[in-house]
Amino acid sequence: MTTEQKVRNYQGSNNFLNSLKESLTRYPSLTQRQCEIADRALKSIERNGELVISNLSEDLQLIMNYTGSNEFILKMKDSYTKWRDLSERQIAAAVKSIKKEKTPTMEIRVDLKNESIRIKRGIALKIKEEYGLEFMPILVDLVGTTHISAKAVRVRAKLTKENGDVCRCCGAELTDEFSILTGMGPICAKNLRLKYIKDKVEVARFHEELALRVEEIGEFELWLPKSQIKEYVQGGRFKFLAEKFYN
Repeated sequence: MTTEQKVRNYQGSNNFLNSLKESLTRYPSLTQRQCEIADRALKSIERNGELVISNLSEDLQLIMNYTGSNEFILKMKDSYTKWRDLSERQIAAAVKSIKKEKTPTMEIRVDLKNESIRIKRGIALKIKEEYGLEFMPILVDLVGTTHISAKAVRVRAKLTKENGDVCRCCGAELTDEFSILTGMGPICAKNLRLKYIKDKVEVARFHEELALRVEEIGEFELWLPKSQIKEYVQGGRFKFLAEKFYN
C-alpha cells in the first residue's frame, strides 16, 4: 500500500494528514516532500497506537501473520511490531523465506519396472561409507523414492541381482568367463561373503546365494540428479533414463 493510499484511508485526527487527505480530493497525487512527511507521521501514529494488520500491504500481512519457527522471519516480525518499519529488501527476503517454507515437499513415485541403473563411483563410495558396506554398489535396482529437491530426487535402491556389462560391486569391466557368468570377480564375491564358482555348474548356486545376500543387505538411499531423468509424466511419475548411467 502506497503512502497516498494510506493517506486516503486515514481516519484519525492528525491535522496534517487530514489536510493531505482533503488535498487528494482535488489533486491526483502528493508531492515527494508531502509523501515523506506523511510517511513519517503515519509511522509515528502506528508506533504509538494499535497495529492493524488488515491495513498493511499484502507482503507485510504475510509477515505479521507468520506462525512458524524461522528465526529471520520472526525477527522481521518483531522489528515491524516495534518500529513499524522494514526496508523493501527486508520485506522481500522475509516473503521469499515464507513462500519457500510453505512449499510442501513433493511426494513422488518412480516408474520402477525393470529399472536397473549404474551409478557413478563417487556416489557408490559414499553409500559404501555411509552404510558400512565392504563393496561399492555400482549396479542397483530402484525400489522407491523419499524426497525431491530443486535439482535431484532421493531414491531407495538395492544391489541388483542381475548381471551387467561391469561388476555390480566395483564397476570393473567383466572379461573372463566366470566374471561374466556371475556379474563380478572373486574379490568382490569375497567382499559380499559369497563363495565364488570354480565351475559353470555352480552358477545357479551362486545366484541363489547372491539373491539371499542382496535381501540381507537391504536398501540404501542416494540422490539422483534431475539431469538424468528422462521425462516427467503428469501425475507425479518420473521415468529414469538408465542409459545415462552407463559409459
